[in-house]
Amino acid sequence: MRRSTAIVPVAVLALLAPLDGVTAQNASPAAGGTLPACTAEPRSVDELVGFFFGPGGEPLATPLPADPVASEADLPQGDPADAETEADIDATVREFLACFPAGQYARGFALLTDEAVREFGPDLSDPTEDTAEEIRSLLESQLTGMPTPAEEEMADAPQVEGPREARVLDDARAGAVWTIEGAPIFLILE
Repeated sequence: MRRSTAIVPVAVLALLAPLDGVTAQNASPAAGGTLPACTAEPRSVDELVGFFFGPGGEPLATPLPADPVASEADLPQGDPADAETEADIDATVREFLACFPAGQYARGFALLTDEAVREFGPDLSDPTEDTAEEIRSLLESQLTGMPTPAEEEMADAPQVEGPREARVLDDARAGAVWTIEGAPIFLILE
């Protein structure tokens, strides 16, 4: 039975735990595989702008990322995931990673929890992303474009290896370790 599309990285970003002290080599495109097309149903532009800016247009506080852990032994533990669960969470993570180089932020944000969206929102130090109007315009213009990236855009896509050590946590969420651009990252999906 395939999990629903509610497999949402609960911290591909809020509980995202970069592994300190763990090194990895960059993957070759063959080792990391290709990223799929970004076809997730996009989040509402109004909802996204509301995560980043208050009603008066003032920027809202950004949640802090999770603290790094010293070793993989410090990660949440669980029972080994079956092959179908592992394939499902891998597909979600890879689609999420494909959305941003494809210029489809609202689609990528659809694959994240609310907390994760807030954490990975606009760079308010960038003068092209520091107002609600600019973010609304950017997201709306992206949605009028094709959700499938051109080949040259995908050249900027991150190199991905994994998942490995996929597990089902006690609360039924699933997690695994991926190596993204040479950095091991533990992601939890619900």
